[in-house]
Amino acid sequence: MTSKRLNKGAFICLAVCLICVGVLVASRMVEFIKRDDAQEVKSSPPIATYQAGVPFDLVGDAREVDSKGNEVWDPWDFSRGLDWTGTMRVTVSSPVLYDSPQDAGFAVAPDSADAPAGSHILAVDVALENVDAVCRKSVISENGAPSLNMMMFGMRTSAGGYCEALYFFAPEVDGITWDESKSMSYAWVDQGSTARLRIGYVVNLAGDSTSDARGSSRSDVELVAPDDDFQMVLDTGWTDGAPIVELGAATVSEVPHGAE
Repeated sequence: MTSKRLNKGAFICLAVCLICVGVLVASRMVEFIKRDDAQEVKSSPPIATYQAGVPFDLVGDAREVDSKGNEVWDPWDFSRGLDWTGTMRVTVSSPVLYDSPQDAGFAVAPDSADAPAGSHILAVDVALENVDAVCRKSVISENGAPSLNMMMFGMRTSAGGYCEALYFFAPEVDGITWDESKSMSYAWVDQGSTARLRIGYVVNLAGDSTSDARGSSRSDVELVAPDDDFQMVLDTGWTDGAPIVELGAATVSEVPHGAE
């Protein structure tokens, strides 16, 4: 009798172990599948490609609403990640390379963040026409006023290098609740109107003597070649697969902006 009980107990233990192993293997398989899916999304091509100087429409779609009436943000859906619903018509200029923010037409306050010494500034103009766009209620609630974040206009090289957006010029938005340094990157344009946005990106060319605010040489800066092609990445949260604007190589300006 004791032997039978022992055999039965051993059988139960073995069954439990097999179940545990099965659950572990299944969880691992799910993890690998998720990784494969993420890799597939990460390497996905842009959902749209536009050209410099050619108008195109960015259409914001309505988001799903939860049981409390709050919008549900989906980082995987570009159209639902835009700060508006309806249509904004966008035209992006070809890029121009300047020696300094001031040469690029940006007024830089003495206490504001500045590019590393020796860097260049890549400037583009964005004509933004509000066809019938309405700022999302969730954006107004968060920012204090109808607005869009110009940081969505990212910049990279065709080789995958990233350029930091640090300087902005646009009509001021009244009522923004962010502090002054953050509100510099916000803009808005009313329906039926067109506004000109100007964005400056920090670019470090091979041969530049880049340094930090203390004058120490920086080894972490990303260098680009003067003839690299640039791409504007229209990003609402997930850059891979986001629409891009093919801007081509930058023109090097020898005179300050406005004096061309």
